[in-house]
Amino acid sequence: MIITWTSWMEKRISFSQTLINLYNKYYKRLVENEVEIADIRDEDRVLCIGGGSVPCTALQIARLTKAKVYVLDVDEEAVNRAREIVEKLGLKDRITVIWGSGEVVDPSDYDVIHVALQVKSKNAVLEHILKNSKRGARIIVRKPKKRRRKFYSNISSRILNLCKGYCKNYNLNCYNPNMGEVLLMVKN
Repeated sequence: MIITWTSWMEKRISFSQTLINLYNKYYKRLVENEVEIADIRDEDRVLCIGGGSVPCTALQIARLTKAKVYVLDVDEEAVNRAREIVEKLGLKDRITVIWGSGEVVDPSDYDVIHVALQVKSKNAVLEHILKNSKRGARIIVRKPKKRRRKFYSNISSRILNLCKGYCKNYNLNCYNPNMGEVLLMVKN
């Protein structure tokens, strides 16, 4: 329900630069924390799985780090709207929006892989990423607050056991009604 509502809302917001700017503020502190936690740098190639119509995470990462960011989403309409936003903001040289699924994308070229809270098949996506990403890849996964877990796809203990490298939860140091923690995994 929340995932569907978020998708619907982002599609409406995507037509207004003012609303996009306000929506970006909602994510700003969160993404600043994630950039610090995952040590995202200018030379990194970043894949954001689940970018939506308004790819705020990708926009913030590109602005904060100058990294090359790739946004992936399964919703073709969202991909088209996200491309328009990226172009309007003059970030086409640093952000590429791709239509596709996190369950089949080739993650081997990316230094950082970000999995959005709204990704529906989180376990399948993470299993694929953990098996196919390169050594040292930093994987950021947004996790819902306890009272919101029933509305989102959550991570199973089986997937957490696949993470043989570094795996740590970080409490978010920002206000967000839905997100409580960020999980950082580093593939070894």
